[in-house]
Amino acid sequence: GGTRRFYKLAYLQVLAKPFAYFDIGPNNVYKPEAYVFSENLSERATRYEWKIYKEPKRTEVLNLNTKDFDQILPDTGLYSFMLIAYNSENCADTSYREDYVFVNPAGKVYIPNAFGPNGDKRNEIFKPSLVNTRDNGYYFGIYSRWGERLFETTDPNEGWDGNFKGKPCQADVYIYKLRAVYINGDKYSDEGVVHLIR
Repeated sequence: GGTRRFYKLAYLQVLAKPFAYFDIGPNNVYKPEAYVFSENLSERATRYEWKIYKEPKRTEVLNLNTKDFDQILPDTGLYSFMLIAYNSENCADTSYREDYVFVNPAGKVYIPNAFGPNGDKRNEIFKPSLVNTRDNGYYFGIYSRWGERLFETTDPNEGWDGNFKGKPCQADVYIYKLRAVYINGDKYSDEGVVHLIR
């Protein structure tokens, strides 16, 4: 007698590990609608988890369980993104983008209500102070109370020196008109008065 050997065939199914990969855009956004979206390029995954962190302390601000997302980021500053991709057997892969999106503050316009072009090198020029505005679409004009245009420019760096045709204007109240375009495309328009002090 010989020995009989029996072999039991076993089938082992090997599942490929998921591969997590993504892109986020745009990388530079502005309040109040700091809108970003994802493009999930992961492979061999069936479930996803997103973590969005506010830097520099890596504070988690959002946790999403979707393949892709469209999201408004809540505050100004720098954000990092993590995607965890899982396959059907709960094996995971992680992809991370550090310091990837910056949320800028909303555009702002500050307009002084008085200036004194009197040669003391303080408040000599009247012009708005602009934050996050475009150069194109800008207009700044100064008018007398009777509507005569005394000064105008489309250059955001140029201001009124209190003169008209090379001669100093008298101390009085003058009207300004201002138009500007924020970096996100929103328009700003204002009309008001400024006190010229001599």
